[in-house]
Amino acid sequence: MTTKANNRLIIFKPADSSADEFVDFWKSQYTYPNMRWYTENINLESFTRTDLYKLFCWKNGMRLSQRKESTFNRIISKIELINHLRNQFDEDSFSEHFGWITPVWQIFLKHVIQPDKTPIFDQHVYRAYRYLRSDSNEEKKAAGILSFFVTNYVPFFQSLHSDCSHHTRKEVDDALWSFGKFLTLYPALENSSR
Repeated sequence: MTTKANNRLIIFKPADSSADEFVDFWKSQYTYPNMRWYTENINLESFTRTDLYKLFCWKNGMRLSQRKESTFNRIISKIELINHLRNQFDEDSFSEHFGWITPVWQIFLKHVIQPDKTPIFDQHVYRAYRYLRSDSNEEKKAAGILSFFVTNYVPFFQSLHSDCSHHTRKEVDDALWSFGKFLTLYPALENSSR
């Protein structure tokens, strides 16, 4: 479905246009606070506590609450392992040391460790996925979210990225995030996709 708004084409599904057009349009709608915290730190060879703190604050959209700060302190206690995993990722070691983290933060930490392999995941990209795939199933349990991410979301993301390979992985994520956030403004539209 496409529609004109203020003489701008709003693209709702890549099937209505190309994946490139979808990403071009929706990435241009992306705005997020403190973007510098992400861009200046995500590709460092190794992290300091401050680097990781900025990345997690960026993901959170603001400074961490006391509860999240406590979780972050447990994560950062393994900074040497995090830096080791950047060079030599091992799923078993990651799960053993970080399997206790909530799914979205666990996925984000995996993204921080291997940004070229693990897409970012949150409620907005999940909503975009569900709309674009006409998927009415909603997973809320931690183990189910992690399984869904690996089994469904990662292949979907890889496929979308390969269909618009001149865009970076982050631009594809930005587009999905923007589109998913847009859908929160129009719940009837989101529900009509199913």
